[in-house]
Amino acid sequence: MALNAHFYADDSQLYMSAKPQHTDDTTAQLLGCMDAIGQWMASNRLKLNPVKTDLLWCATHRRQHHLNGNSAVFGRATVQPSSTVRDPGVILDSEMSFGPYINCS
Repeated sequence: MALNAHFYADDSQLYMSAKPQHTDDTTAQLLGCMDAIGQWMASNRLKLNPVKTDLLWCATHRRQHHLNGNSAVFGRATVQPSSTVRDPGVILDSEMSFGPYINCS
């Protein structure tokens, strides 16, 4: 499972593709990477805010029930999977339908 990333001025996005039965391993890999990013930031006098961390599992409507709904602990924050997250300027939903984005105007 390859970890991918997008970095913006004040936002980092990590993502990867995995089968539903591997969500625990995927979560552990993402949290490990986030810890490493947090340590790097701290060594450069920057601060990562775990409270602003979002988790989104994406799947088709028919496969949503296969996804793990467990929370993840990052820093001192418990991160619950969300059905939508805000990407710079766009609202993404877990089914990738863009319905919340289209309906938000």
